[in-house]
Amino acid sequence: MFEQILDRLGEDEKLLREVIQIFIDEAPKHLDTLRSALGQGDAEALEKITHSMKGELAYLGISEVSQKARELEELGRKHDLEQASRIFPSFEAEVSAIVAAMRRANSQDLLHLSGCARTASIRTIRPS
Repeated sequence: MFEQILDRLGEDEKLLREVIQIFIDEAPKHLDTLRSALGQGDAEALEKITHSMKGELAYLGISEVSQKARELEELGRKHDLEQASRIFPSFEAEVSAIVAAMRRANSQDLLHLSGCARTASIRTIRPS
């Protein structure tokens, strides 16, 4: 899932984990802000947040959802909140699914790493 990003980050797995964790932490907040902006008729906030998310998603190599963020950004710029309100639910669902997948991937990675650490400590106690 993250091979392209890892390549872009010079194979720095620690930095990759940090980038993913930032997205996991921030994306739900962005979605909440977008939901509020749509509810309050705040086109400028819609434009600003979706602009930020567009870049984050593109950086992560998630181009289809980044494109949807671009559409929402443009709708915010045009103050077309009616159309944005129609598009937002699918955008929100896609971003939420990405966050959930990243959380699972991070958990599996942590489980894998802790399993490796456990194996290494067992080998220290009982050399093979």
